[in-house]
Amino acid sequence: MSEVNRMYGSETIDTQIRHGQVYMATHKGEQKLPFMNRSFMSFSFGGKDIEDFNLIATIENNRLDR
Repeated sequence: MSEVNRMYGSETIDTQIRHGQVYMATHKGEQKLPFMNRSFMSFSFGGKDIEDFNLIATIENNRLDR
């Protein structure tokens, strides 16, 4: 005879919305921060903010080098 292994229990659905680092850096709660508070890491192109694509602008060594 073959032995059948059974597992009993319950699984709950995780209803908590999880956000990535870009979202957390550019939002307070569900509201997007004012542009003044995110202008150092955000810009828009074609009417879309880059954080809508999960991107953030960065500058090496804390200074702009042109």
